[in-house]
Amino acid sequence: MFNLLLLWLLTEKIGIWRVPASALSFALALVFNFALQKGWAFASPLIKDAQTQLLQFVAVNFVNLTLNTAIYAVLVENDLAPSMVAQLIGSAMTAVNSFFWYRWIFARPPLAQATSKRARPSLNSEPVSRIYMP
Repeated sequence: MFNLLLLWLLTEKIGIWRVPASALSFALALVFNFALQKGWAFASPLIKDAQTQLLQFVAVNFVNLTLNTAIYAVLVENDLAPSMVAQLIGSAMTAVNSFFWYRWIFARPPLAQATSKRARPSLNSEPVSRIYMP
C-alpha cells in the first residue's frame, strides 16, 4: 500500500514519468518495509545481525525491484493495464517471493547454539527435546 501511495504521489502530483516513479516508489518503500519486517512482523531482536540482514534484505529487494519494474513496464508501456493495476500486479507477484526470503533473513536462531558438535543441556535449560542438535 505504501508503494502504491508513493507511486500515485510521484506520478499524479509531482509528474515524474511512470517507470522511474515505479522504481523510486519501490525503493522508498523498501526502507519502510525493512523497519517493519525486522521490528514487527518477524520481531528479530538481534541488533548485531542488523547489518547482515539489511544487506540480504536489499539483495532480495533488488531482484524484486527488477522483476516489479519489468512487469510494470511491460503492462503499462504496451497498454495492457492502467498504471496502478500494473503496479498492484507487480507488487503481488514479488510479495510472495519476498515472504519466503524474509522468513529466512529474519529467522530467529535455534533455541540453543551448539558450541561443539553436540549441545549439552544445563540444569536451567530447555527440555532436551527442544535443544538444537546439528
